[in-house]
Amino acid sequence: MAAAALLAAGNALGQIANLDDLNYWGTGSKRSALVVDWNDGKTNEVLAWGFRWDGTAPTVGDLLVSLAAADPRLFFRVDSDATYGLALFGIGYQTGGSPFGVTGAQDSTGAGVTPVFVSGINDMNLISGTTDAPLSSSLAAPVNATDHYSEAWNSPNRYWTLFFSGSGPYPAAAEASYTYPAWTEAGAGLSGATLDDGGWYALSYSDPGFLAVTPGAAVAAVPEPSSIALCFFAVGALFYARKRIHCR
Repeated sequence: MAAAALLAAGNALGQIANLDDLNYWGTGSKRSALVVDWNDGKTNEVLAWGFRWDGTAPTVGDLLVSLAAADPRLFFRVDSDATYGLALFGIGYQTGGSPFGVTGAQDSTGAGVTPVFVSGINDMNLISGTTDAPLSSSLAAPVNATDHYSEAWNSPNRYWTLFFSGSGPYPAAAEASYTYPAWTEAGAGLSGATLDDGGWYALSYSDPGFLAVTPGAAVAAVPEPSSIALCFFAVGALFYARKRIHCR
């Protein structure tokens, strides 16, 4: 994919109803959307980003990396060497004025660690070809209590679930259109789900009952004016080729 640039930044925060309500990162004639639901009870716990693209369809994993590099308030903690691809541990979003940070995180041995995010990504780089991961990673929380951050890897009974707005199963080649917010569990990982023009994709944090939680009503994530300096980025250099998210 070609380098992308920030296009629009202006919608006041309000619940979205369609793709036209979103602010877009990227360039191209095709549009896709990402929704993140932290289910944390905080103000605007469900946010949405728009993304434009052309050429070969990127994966949802590519989308996450691109958005993290473009929006300085969005953060992902991942393992790029998981057995079946990119594994997602945590998602964060800075809402306050303080620098974003995570406390209570652990490495694969259970030792405390302070995640360092580079272009919005903290790659845990665990043992290649495994899903060796901290069992109590859901102890991690944002340093700033008003920020969003949720993390888990199947313990204690929490995880991130990938959804898309179709009748399923994914990939939805027979879908005539995507209907937001008619969510269906994708049944695929980040690296196995490619973007479709007009497609909606969502990541939702589960409840302690180990049940997938359908994403709630979202508002558009509005880029900060200072982010214009970060609006150019390349997807072609992704080190997450054919990675996946751990989901049910």
